[in-house]
Amino acid sequence: MYGIPGPGLGTIKSDLQTGLGDDMSLADIHNVICRATSQAFQKYQNALEKQKKRAGDYLTGNPRALSPKQRLLCTPAVRGYCLAFKTWAEFYVENIHAISWSENAFPKLVLPHGYKDIIRAFVQEQLSRSDEFDDIVHGKGLGFIMLLSGDPGVGKTLTAESVAEEMRQPLYLMGASELGETALEIEESLEQVLELSSKWNAILLLDECDMFLEARSTADIRRNRLVSDFDTAFESRIHLTIHYPPLDIPSRLHVWKTFVQLGGLKSQLSDKDLKALAKIEVNGREIKNIVKTARLLSKQEKTPLAMQHIEMVLKVKKGTFV
Repeated sequence: MYGIPGPGLGTIKSDLQTGLGDDMSLADIHNVICRATSQAFQKYQNALEKQKKRAGDYLTGNPRALSPKQRLLCTPAVRGYCLAFKTWAEFYVENIHAISWSENAFPKLVLPHGYKDIIRAFVQEQLSRSDEFDDIVHGKGLGFIMLLSGDPGVGKTLTAESVAEEMRQPLYLMGASELGETALEIEESLEQVLELSSKWNAILLLDECDMFLEARSTADIRRNRLVSDFDTAFESRIHLTIHYPPLDIPSRLHVWKTFVQLGGLKSQLSDKDLKALAKIEVNGREIKNIVKTARLLSKQEKTPLAMQHIEMVLKVKKGTFV
């Protein structure tokens, strides 16, 4: 073997040719090739063992830091799905962290006796997929649909959010208005949402779906056509319907106490004050808004939350504030 000479350089003889000129036989050449192949294979084995060790360290919770060269090969962003905006996006790696689940959301949920046990049992068994009950067509009857009905502010949406926190599963929240206006748009949106929910084993909350179950009226012919396409289909697929009654005095008292104690803010509200507030007929969402506004007033005055702040908000709400 000869190299191509450069300016002012002579021919370059390889060690292989020099060896051949002496006493190297074909068997010796074969040995050289075998040694080179063995060395390359040994390097591959070593690299493979290192990779297995790194993977084992990661699985056991002892990940090793990346070297500067390895960091140069990494991207600063990863692709994912944003449940808040319902779109695929890129997220900076430095902003990604483990999910912080709320441990007290479900226990603080105010529901009539027995409701929590029923809801928890159904959702937990459904997510575990331990029940092999299916439809005649395999894979068709594995879903479970619950209809939560009742007045606004009685805890329907909060139930789904609390259950997702309790079960530590993603919650896909979607309003009925986001599905579309025509039957075709709604069908395409539902197909996409249900596919994602199934892959992620998520809880799907279709909020404000009254429009699909309301009675037809002569005022809106377009909505009547949409309802006629979906009302029977929706009703026939509901496995369990749970009606939420209006909050009674004990329930309202529990809600008042829960929101007053949130955030660790100092409060001068006594049990007598809270019992008096529980007699006012307001729903859970209204109680939350009243307490939130009253807390802003107390912070502005730099004083603990007191009954006077609640009463001021109530007067403004009723339009009787002078």
